[in-house]
Amino acid sequence: MVVKTIIVFLEDDFPDLTAIIPYGTMLKEKSKKWLTDEKKAMNWESNEDDDYYIDTKAVRFNFSAYRN
Repeated sequence: MVVKTIIVFLEDDFPDLTAIIPYGTMLKEKSKKWLTDEKKAMNWESNEDDDYYIDTKAVRFNFSAYRN
C-alpha cells in the first residue's frame, strides 16, 4: 500500500520522472543462492524461437500456451 502511495505521489507531482522501486523478491533474486538454484526457470537455458527451456539436468520443457 505504501509503495502504491509513493508511486501515485511521484506520478502526480513529477510526471517527467519514472519511479524505480524494487519489487518484493528483487533482493532475493540477486543472492547467490537464488542464482545457483536449479529449480528456478530463470537459471535455465532458453530458446525463444522454438519456445522451450532446458534445465540444468538437460531436461527439455516446451512452452505451449498462456493459461488463466
